[in-house]
Amino acid sequence: MSSPEHLAATLTTLPAGARIWFWICAEAKETPLLITRVSDDPDMAKLRDLSLAVTRSPLSAQVAGLGHCNEDGTIDLLAEGLDKTHLKVISRFVKNHLDDHPGLARIRGMRLLVLAEDGQQVEDVLHHPPLWEGVPTVAAPQTAAATVRVLEDSAPGAQLRLWMTLTGPGGAPFVTHTDINADPDGKILNAQIRAALRRGAKGRGQRAIYTHRAEGRTLFAAAPIDETLAALQQAWPALPPMTIEVTDV
Repeated sequence: MSSPEHLAATLTTLPAGARIWFWICAEAKETPLLITRVSDDPDMAKLRDLSLAVTRSPLSAQVAGLGHCNEDGTIDLLAEGLDKTHLKVISRFVKNHLDDHPGLARIRGMRLLVLAEDGQQVEDVLHHPPLWEGVPTVAAPQTAAATVRVLEDSAPGAQLRLWMTLTGPGGAPFVTHTDINADPDGKILNAQIRAALRRGAKGRGQRAIYTHRAEGRTLFAAAPIDETLAALQQAWPALPPMTIEVTDV
């Protein structure tokens, strides 16, 4: 797998709340940026191996550090030695490879948090939205934005498990989903609920089964969910109209 392909694949599945290791080298040939998930690479061994495979001068400046995926899907990178050149080089790399690797769009809006020499304080935040013009906005998995897009684009026959709450991460109404065919017993959804609670969602929330039939979209729930659905539709205008049926699910 090429460096751009590996980066795009990692970004595509990177959920909100994920912690990452990163490596940046503005002079690298294949890619100026590499990332691995901390959960998959606790000692950075995978990141080191990936960086050693990238063609660069032995004297090239390199920066490595810790990053985080925000609820809106943007990514923050934190380290000493970051500068505006890194943003420009990464933006140019994304635009040059985006057609072949659409997952690179997840880098749009990236912020570089520059640590002071003491390694304790952030002395600057580098962020330049014009660099990302022409790069589409892509929601992170397991966020409300991602679920709203799936619901909006669903076709007749689609069936999803939903969990929704009035107070999600960041304080806004929240919904997350799994496909019933991929999650027949609901265990994957349970894991996503736990992750949302760790990110700041509150309350027990409410579950529903979403079914898209030829005659319309229906939510089957074990208790009334009208208030929660109304709040979601107000917060997310793109959410399609749905009817509610209270039944055993």
